[in-house]
Amino acid sequence: MQLDHFVVHVENNPDKLKQVAIASAEAGIPFDPSKGKGTSGFRAANIWIGNQYFEIPWLKRPDGGGWREDWVDLYNKGERGTFCIFLGTDDLDGIKKRLKGQGIIANEDKVSFKIFGLFKKTMPWTTLHLPRLPGTNIEISFIQYEEGVVEKWISKMQPNAKENGFKGVFDCRLEIPNFEQCKNFISSVFPHAEVRAEAVNVSLKPGQMIFKKGVVPHIDLFAKSENPDYIGKQFSLEDVTVSVVH
Repeated sequence: MQLDHFVVHVENNPDKLKQVAIASAEAGIPFDPSKGKGTSGFRAANIWIGNQYFEIPWLKRPDGGGWREDWVDLYNKGERGTFCIFLGTDDLDGIKKRLKGQGIIANEDKVSFKIFGLFKKTMPWTTLHLPRLPGTNIEISFIQYEEGVVEKWISKMQPNAKENGFKGVFDCRLEIPNFEQCKNFISSVFPHAEVRAEAVNVSLKPGQMIFKKGVVPHIDLFAKSENPDYIGKQFSLEDVTVSVVH
């Protein structure tokens, strides 16, 4: 199980997106807001950091045009920031069975949307969505790709910070309110987590997720780079800060 991608909703504000693009480029992580997928109702740009990436959507009209309905509802209520952290797995059925045994309701989904309102496209992966972390808009979800999809997809995605010596995003630290409630939930989802009074540590391969008590939800991501020109740099996007480390 490893970090896969982060869905971070933003305003449809070209000037603000340009500022993020400038800051991320200074950290060695290219971002072109004009590129990405979309329909008549939403647009989603990407920031790639090695094999991990941000999916950065904004709505072009209130119905979302095929974007996930509950995320559209949150967006229309004025909520922005991280709605989902995806973890990649090759054992989605096993996770689903284990969660059911824990009494956790998880919704399995195949992503599909219409292009130009005419053609339905189904994506080559399956997702498993958990309830939101208590007191936040953030959900932890699992994703399993069809065989060969990841290698084919990554080879076509540009720009990619991997060209600047980035290995990827391996560590994720979440500050969350309602920590006691979240702690119980997280330990049920990840039975091998290290549970302490002020934090829960979930080991990944590679990296880790650390859940800590905080006043407001905030996510710190640590991107590993071999390029000394970028180590120590950082940029922020809504409730996420990306720091470059060795």
